[in-house]
Amino acid sequence: MRKTAVITGAAGKLGVDITSSLARNGFNCICLYNRSELKAFSVSEHIRKGWNVSAAAVQADLASEDTELVCEKIKQSLASLNTEKTVLINSASIFKKDSELDESEDIFKLNAEVPEKLAECLFEDEKVGLESVVNISDAAAGLSWPSYSLYCRSKAELNNSTLILARKFAPKARVNAVSPGLINTEGLTEEEVDWLIGKIPLKRTGSGRDVSNAIIFLVKNSYITGQIINIDGGRTLND
Repeated sequence: MRKTAVITGAAGKLGVDITSSLARNGFNCICLYNRSELKAFSVSEHIRKGWNVSAAAVQADLASEDTELVCEKIKQSLASLNTEKTVLINSASIFKKDSELDESEDIFKLNAEVPEKLAECLFEDEKVGLESVVNISDAAAGLSWPSYSLYCRSKAELNNSTLILARKFAPKARVNAVSPGLINTEGLTEEEVDWLIGKIPLKRTGSGRDVSNAIIFLVKNSYITGQIINIDGGRTLND
């Protein structure tokens, strides 16, 4: 059976890990990107050669484009790959402090509304054959970070959407989420990283592979839905 994974934010650091892992497990991949065209096409070419799967890079500005139009782009790519079953990985996200957001950036739209609308659009078309959705949330959804209050709230909203869609889509499709903790330290000072690691029972950062392994587990297990898995080294045990 031809299965295709649709990955938003596929050209991001975590998105590349997720896409590569899915390809390694036999999934064709549709890589959605916004500005990182060269990276997206490079990832697509890499997985085609590395794991003998089909891949396509699709440009979409999820933050400003009409979600229905983005959905149509995805459907066209799915049709070109003769897809029978589809999984959707919602990885695209804005991660910024409240003070760093400009007026044009709608963090709730990209982090919560778009993932929900994309899932609903694909689910409603039986030809897509959507069988699994995995949302990339964040351990911050259950934490209180004053400097990142809007980000935390947007991911909490995504978690709530995950539970609602899990009920709505059952029994035809499953909806779950993974909530990474300290995976990407880009943009953080050494002092900030040390402070955060001090809050983690396992006393270390995680990796993209830790996240992608959990995603593979969820898309392959046909009896799990409505679950949000923390991949945070125990960070949420301390709050």
